[in-house]
Amino acid sequence: MGAGAGPFDVDLTRARDLHRAGRIAEAETLYAALAAAKPADPELLFLRGIVAHQKGDQPEAARLIERAIRSDGGRADFWRNLAVVYDAAGNKDGALAAARQAVAVNGGDADAWSLLGALLLGADGDPGEAASALTRALECNPDHPAALGNRALLWARAGR
Repeated sequence: MGAGAGPFDVDLTRARDLHRAGRIAEAETLYAALAAAKPADPELLFLRGIVAHQKGDQPEAARLIERAIRSDGGRADFWRNLAVVYDAAGNKDGALAAARQAVAVNGGDADAWSLLGALLLGADGDPGEAASALTRALECNPDHPAALGNRALLWARAGR
């Protein structure tokens, strides 16, 4: 954070740090206070959506992350997490569409490619498309644990 960071940025960083430390309730309280000042801030909407997801409130998580995307649709992490939320809510088509958008936004995002591959495996999608997505994930990060595990699962299903 630069020397010119204002109080909102300082508090957002503090809330994010609390969130990362697993202090969800404290982070949520600070996020709510920040939302009073900047209710349409895309990063804040996104982080509040993650908290809602972690608390099991998938409709609220989707609503908040969708709002963040409407403000800033160029962030693969927003799309990737929306895919996770949709998947948790049982919206498999929405999850696949959001994961595809994540890789469209950032073709170098190993996590997005790995998630797309995993969703295709779980949705009984095209094994060739799942293999392609997992290969792309491993091209971006050859040691990506989820992509390696899902590729092994794909190979096991194929009898390799």
